[in-house]
Amino acid sequence: MTIDDLLASPPAVSLAVANAALGIGRTVGYDLARRGKYPARVYRVGNGFRVATVEVCALLGFDYQQKAPLKSQPQSRAA
Repeated sequence: MTIDDLLASPPAVSLAVANAALGIGRTVGYDLARRGKYPARVYRVGNGFRVATVEVCALLGFDYQQKAPLKSQPQSRAA
């Protein structure tokens, strides 16, 4: 899956798609989702899981709304 595929995805994707985008294996991904430890917001829909695409994109450094890389925040300098 490419970032372009993810940016073209609907607002929520299947757990399998999110796992592929984040490089998480199937078993680990489902285990994290069941335990409430998945790195993005997960919704239980019937017997399956859906993941917020905006959060998956943010974890990868992309802005889902703008379809572009996130602008980095300026680092504060210690005096």
